[in-house]
Amino acid sequence: MEEIINPNEYGGLMIDNQEVEAVKQVILNEKIFRYATGEESCTDLFEKDICDKFGVQYALGVNSGTSALKVALKAIGVQPKDRILISSYTFLATATAVIALGAIPIPIDFDLNYGLNLKDLENEIKKGCKAIIVVHLQGKCFDIRPIIKLKEKYGISVIEDACQAMGTKNKGKFSGTFGDLGVFSFQQNKPITCGEGGVIVTNSKEYYNIARNYADMGSVRDYYPSWDKEGALIGDNYRMNNIQSAILRVQLSKINKMQEVQIKNKEYIFKRIKIDEVKEKIINKISDDDTGINILFLTSSKEKADICIKEAKDCNIEIRRLWNKPYYLHQVMKNEKLTPQDLNKDACTFAETIANNLISISLPPTLKNDDLESISKLINQLIEEGSL
Repeated sequence: MEEIINPNEYGGLMIDNQEVEAVKQVILNEKIFRYATGEESCTDLFEKDICDKFGVQYALGVNSGTSALKVALKAIGVQPKDRILISSYTFLATATAVIALGAIPIPIDFDLNYGLNLKDLENEIKKGCKAIIVVHLQGKCFDIRPIIKLKEKYGISVIEDACQAMGTKNKGKFSGTFGDLGVFSFQQNKPITCGEGGVIVTNSKEYYNIARNYADMGSVRDYYPSWDKEGALIGDNYRMNNIQSAILRVQLSKINKMQEVQIKNKEYIFKRIKIDEVKEKIINKISDDDTGINILFLTSSKEKADICIKEAKDCNIEIRRLWNKPYYLHQVMKNEKLTPQDLNKDACTFAETIANNLISISLPPTLKNDDLESISKLINQLIEEGSL
């Protein structure tokens, strides 16, 4: 079987000798643990790079995007039984991070402009909640300013799950920097990667200090950890190591060029397809802040989406659904009685529809002209057939 020409990978496809040399240097220095010396570590430098890139005051590297979500929730003081309002159309980890702290994830219906349906959101806020988690869709930063206004109106916190959206913006502002805290992931399929890893960004010194201590087993650390100083708590071990951060420093330095290539790839395809016939179905059109990570089509039915996926597979091109159901329809959520019905709220009907009908064509930075021509030809074929 031939490999697909457009894998759902990005930074990982750009790894070269720069990452190899960066890792080699960490190994030769024999200091893989970030706190192995009292001096500035590679992980410290990566966190500074993140702050510079995104214009934030604080960044904390951790071992995964899921860990980043847990630590961010802990930083804002989430307690067992707290209600956390989250997007219903998201990867399961957004919900399981909430559950891991004993809190209750409340699914909010999806919206193509804001990420969350504002009416559904405010209805649930009025019932009481600790925080909102907004999930930015692959390479798309939603306009969450109306959600920030609700945060201010009701005095609650906002965490941005930007795990799939590093480098994307809305109105010139980076995803992850609108709310109280933002989190990113560096798993293999993310814009930049070290295999696993995550980072939390914030402008709050208080949240940063709690997050840093909690992710370091709850300790307050100078060189050695202490559980006797003010600020110590019962925490967990979510630390990033210097091999991860060495790879990520190189990957971060490539992100602008990588996204420029992806945008050019997307422009190339848009010039070659019958764009006028499908422009209303494309939900991430090219804009100044587009990262070019993919093309998202909203088809008219599950059946047509299935046809697109099958015909693409026959051409060694991947068209896929992001998630085939809202997170609460997984059996494990039903077992835990965390469906909308169990939580005494309406089902997230648009999320259930879009999970069936939304499809994605990945546009990794390694595509060649022949690949782009093949993708364009397939899209035109699907348009002519009426599947798109």
